[in-house]
Amino acid sequence: MSAWAQVASSEEAAYRMHRLGLSETAFEVTPGYLRAEEQLRRAMRTRFPNPVPWPSVAAALAAEEVSDEDRAWFAKRREAGEGREAGPLVEAIAMLPAVGLTWRPPADKPVYFLASPALRPLPALARVVAPACGAGPIIAFGPGLVPTLAVLGAAALDVEDLVVS
Repeated sequence: MSAWAQVASSEEAAYRMHRLGLSETAFEVTPGYLRAEEQLRRAMRTRFPNPVPWPSVAAALAAEEVSDEDRAWFAKRREAGEGREAGPLVEAIAMLPAVGLTWRPPADKPVYFLASPALRPLPALARVVAPACGAGPIIAFGPGLVPTLAVLGAAALDVEDLVVS
């Protein structure tokens, strides 16, 4: 994997995308996530947590505190393979700048990518991220994102000016 792209492996960041997906308040959320969740919870007789007030991915990742009321359920989802597409997709994204793109992100400022099944397949940038979610900006997206779109999103959103430590 190149030095500039990393998987945002933070369990906290993934949990926040899950909670955002349950609320369907953000444009970035795919409607299918809530429908699938309703079916799973009905079969397992598990209640929904209280809704979150976040209007976007950026707000979800910047929130100071997040309720723990659905973490046990989310842990089961993660163990069942939620987000398993993240690794291969970020590998594909990381290869692109080495394959002839004119835009080159600085090697000393990695970009963090977070794939979540709760999101649509388009890049959403969180410039301000709570310490619990990692050290810097995250580009979040759903399954099916075209790797070139991730790189174009990073370039268009001026990620090279953001410091990730």
